[in-house]
Amino acid sequence: MKKETARRFLAIFAVGMAYGSVYNPVYIRYLFYDAMLAALECSNTELAFLNSFGAIVGVFLGLPGGWLADKFSAKKIVFWSVFANLPLCILSVMFAKVYTVQLIVWFGFCFTCGFSFWPAALKAVRLSAPPEKQESTFGIFEGVHGFSSMIGNFIAIGIFSMFADQVAGWKGAMLSMGVFSAIGAFLMLFCYKEGSIVDAKEVEGEEAVKAAKRNVLKDTLVVAKNPGTWLVACVIIGAYGIYLAQTYFTSYFTGVLGAAVVFSAAMSNFRSYGMKVIGGPIGGAIAAKLKSASLFNAICLVMCIGLIAYVWSLSPDTPNVVGIATAFTLILAFFCLMAKGTMWATQEQAHIPRELAGTAIALISYLGFNLTEFAIPLVCGWWLDKHADNLSRAYDNIFIMLICIAVLGAAAAIILVIRDKKMSRAAAKA
Repeated sequence: MKKETARRFLAIFAVGMAYGSVYNPVYIRYLFYDAMLAALECSNTELAFLNSFGAIVGVFLGLPGGWLADKFSAKKIVFWSVFANLPLCILSVMFAKVYTVQLIVWFGFCFTCGFSFWPAALKAVRLSAPPEKQESTFGIFEGVHGFSSMIGNFIAIGIFSMFADQVAGWKGAMLSMGVFSAIGAFLMLFCYKEGSIVDAKEVEGEEAVKAAKRNVLKDTLVVAKNPGTWLVACVIIGAYGIYLAQTYFTSYFTGVLGAAVVFSAAMSNFRSYGMKVIGGPIGGAIAAKLKSASLFNAICLVMCIGLIAYVWSLSPDTPNVVGIATAFTLILAFFCLMAKGTMWATQEQAHIPRELAGTAIALISYLGFNLTEFAIPLVCGWWLDKHADNLSRAYDNIFIMLICIAVLGAAAAIILVIRDKKMSRAAAKA
């Protein structure tokens, strides 16, 4: 049993370290928003569109990537995806002021961070543990990739601070993230053992063998017809949407509250990634005690609503407002990341077949991730441009949006709990 637990943890560690390193370059604007604007010489809307463009491309790559993730080696998919970040980062730095090249780079990120990498990594985590340990497994995974992201970002912040010119600092930070991605890829290569992840055939027996021979279009229909699939997507919109939008607190701290750039970047890194190290495992443990990732997500999202409302109510004239806002946004991040760390575990209560996890993740990602990543940065960027002379007005809109998506996610999670109980009672009577 101890040997099996150690092998499972090593597998989660390998995937988590690679997973954590691969996304840093894509979301570098969360740390160095103003510096990136200067380096690329673009507007807020153009900067936001880089990620929205990636979300559009991801719509076409999602399902094919999910199908491939259900067919091929997770180790090979993850290794080559993560390693490919390095040449993309080099290309981005070399042609920083050429917006067309940046679009090409972010198009490439759609393959390194999405396509088959995304469903392969998450399916590997899901299949590494039995149904009753999903919450704690995903919680540990969240903590590991949070640790990986935090270390990579702190290295980037350290390099950025070495330059007097913020454009040169951004270039150095971007290159460091590419190198760190390569390191994550080789950790996957050497630490991940192909047999460490429970194979679908071992989990589902003959049913998994049959599933592997089914038509992928039929598999997609099976998953799409399950209402639980779309409820999980709505839960993810709530948890991931808050996580995505709260990254704009970096420019909120500098533009509205008057905090220093390096301080805001450091807090952004700890808020977005460092809190994963704490929130992920703790959230997983609590959700496991509740025996319901869906119920736990509902509780966390309701707490987020209250915290968002409080931060929104703060006035720039409030004494020590930066300290107060920092404390409460960190608490908000804690609850958000406890939800984010366990949101994929809601698949069990949604009654999604484990052997079709790759296809399910791809479908869920269309709504929960692609739509969210397309809409939120673009809308936030547009508000920031429109109200450039009155950032408080822009953030009023952003806070309202955060509350709305939190309500959506909490409602979907509650429906999942009710639906799961009804299906369980029906199965017991059958």
